[in-house]
Amino acid sequence: MNDLKGLSNGVFISIRWKMIFILTIVFSVLFYIVYTLFYRVSTELALDNLYAELISVARNAADGIDGDLHQALYDDPEYDASQDWPKGMTDERYWQIAGWLNSFHISNPRAYLYTYVSPEPGTVEFVVSMGVF
Repeated sequence: MNDLKGLSNGVFISIRWKMIFILTIVFSVLFYIVYTLFYRVSTELALDNLYAELISVARNAADGIDGDLHQALYDDPEYDASQDWPKGMTDERYWQIAGWLNSFHISNPRAYLYTYVSPEPGTVEFVVSMGVF
């Protein structure tokens, strides 16, 4: 009998604990894969919807602005958008465009719309914002 003692000098782990350990690892990996796939798909769908909504709001808002009116406001020598309260804000054209932009903000509160002109590459000049309301 002394010969059999030397054969079993390791720790005995039952088959139940081995199965619990293996299934825990397998299900953890499986749940991680499912979570990752769900996270990626849901994030991609959310960003696609957000992008589509952004494009839709921008296109609809731009369709309602008379480009000639906007350019005339920008070219007006009385209008100076660099000031905190531009002199051109007393112009009816400013309020017409700002009112149109504000109507989109009312229907979509996450949209804060404004217009700008890029007279040369790398520069942007503010013209009208819906934030005056």
